[in-house]
Amino acid sequence: MAAYVQNAFVLFGDSITQGSFEPGLNGIGQRFAHLYLRKLDVLNRGFGGYNTEWCTPILEQCLGLKSEREGVPKVLLMTIWLGANDAAQAPSAHHVPLERYKINLENLVKMVQSPESPYHSPETKLILLTPPPVNPALRPDDTHRTFEVTKSYADTARDVANTLSVPLVDTWTLLWDGAEHKMEGLEKYLPDGLHLSAAAYEAVFNELDKVIKETYPQVYHENIERVWPEWSEIDPANYLPAVEKKALRFKPEISEE
Repeated sequence: MAAYVQNAFVLFGDSITQGSFEPGLNGIGQRFAHLYLRKLDVLNRGFGGYNTEWCTPILEQCLGLKSEREGVPKVLLMTIWLGANDAAQAPSAHHVPLERYKINLENLVKMVQSPESPYHSPETKLILLTPPPVNPALRPDDTHRTFEVTKSYADTARDVANTLSVPLVDTWTLLWDGAEHKMEGLEKYLPDGLHLSAAAYEAVFNELDKVIKETYPQVYHENIERVWPEWSEIDPANYLPAVEKKALRFKPEISEE
């Protein structure tokens, strides 16, 4: 069995999050797992093909009721990156109407942040990401996705972040600007017109890392102590105090400065 030994950084989303650990892409999952090694467990909660409607009950299960979290690790950092599938137009099975997408995204944020939520997680620092652009020319068999419709979902995610005062990584603008506002420029970021390349994950990683550092410095990887010390700091003649289980693993003293 696997025991709980440290707190968590949860990446929550659809296939774009799921693919962030894919070998060869050097995605945000791989890179943050490396940076938070022995500090936070970086958990991939990406669900290919899922939308905000389907992900809502899943986030409830990922968080768990606040009344049932005694003695378990805390989710100290979380990203929510949804909308690419919601934006697929009806009759696609992925489709969620724009207004419903907005409500769902607001509810996901409130599930984490609202004291009235049975899943309230006050320790969790939350970041939203907008869906990226889409290039339909590279997806000739996918007739349900359009550039403009997907843009409206990115705009809505941006509005939700602003309204609820949640830090945002604007993936849409980041990649569209990088493509110099040209559809052919998106090919280096979206090789199949939807999912991210290594270059796209690189751009998103840099921006997300910056947002964490500037907005939540207390959980930035450079500012969190390792759960266990470096081997060179351990006294071979008296090693147990360094490696024994400590309650602070689950309730770290994190400065808000």
